[in-house]
Amino acid sequence: MINPIRLVNDIFDDEKLFDPSLRAFTEDFLTRLAQPDNNPGGMYNTLITNVTTKYNAYYGRITNEATLKAIAEGTTITRNNARKAAEEKISQLQGLIKFVFGENSAVYQEFYPLGMNEYYQAREGDVGILFDRFVASATTHLSVGYPAEVAAITTLVNSFDTAYTARQAAMAQVDSVGTGKREDRKGLTLELTTAFLTIAIQNLGNPDKYDDYFDPRYLPLNQGPRVYNGMVNNMSVVNAVPAGVITKSKRILLKNTGPVDLIFCLSNQAGVINPVHQITIPGGEQQRLDGGLPVLEEYYLNIQNTNPTENGQWHVEVDD
Repeated sequence: MINPIRLVNDIFDDEKLFDPSLRAFTEDFLTRLAQPDNNPGGMYNTLITNVTTKYNAYYGRITNEATLKAIAEGTTITRNNARKAAEEKISQLQGLIKFVFGENSAVYQEFYPLGMNEYYQAREGDVGILFDRFVASATTHLSVGYPAEVAAITTLVNSFDTAYTARQAAMAQVDSVGTGKREDRKGLTLELTTAFLTIAIQNLGNPDKYDDYFDPRYLPLNQGPRVYNGMVNNMSVVNAVPAGVITKSKRILLKNTGPVDLIFCLSNQAGVINPVHQITIPGGEQQRLDGGLPVLEEYYLNIQNTNPTENGQWHVEVDD
């Protein structure tokens, strides 16, 4: 007997069912469903309407996301160019500031406390703070003797700030659409599952009817568990299973195939260990999770090795 929980799964929510295949499958399904012989008396008109609505919502959003990503890429280039121009000017001014104030002076340290590498190696979110610090010091110490230089670096930093803000806004739009896209794909796969189960109920005991409605060529029909293996270095965390593979009802086999204890953790973020959902498995042992997993927005399986010297090894199987 099959596991009854499979009957309430979103059977089309599969990471291997890529967008082009999902699109082709849905379009083929709607075409088949609209045939008079497959929709006697319009009994499936509601299914056609609902699936079409979810299809349009998802694939319309995909096109919108592609446009926003192109815009975001353009703002990234603009920001990078603005950062490079500001860094080049700050580097050029290093000789002047060293000559006027002396390399060992307190004023020089205001501009270059850690040398130019501090600017070159700064993270994206920190570089604007460093630029603003430089402009403030330039305004204080160079405005009288070198006003043109102060004006030049101020203009460059303002250009960077504008470009940085524009990129952040563009990326926020991409993230927002990406979140909506995941929700819209889920809406489509759930609607397809509803349609499949509705048609199945109408044709119980007659599996040959399946071919009248569905073309399996587009679907990644699973023949066994998905298997993942790997190593986790000492004092490290790895993401063993990416988002989309695990759902609340999946069955998971966790194996610690190395010599040291490992922490296996379900989380809604890659690489993040959530103490509420973690399991410690000693070396050479295993544990099975038979569905009924905690409710998460997305499911990542992260593995942590807290041993200070030895690496760990793991094996994971995810099944329906």
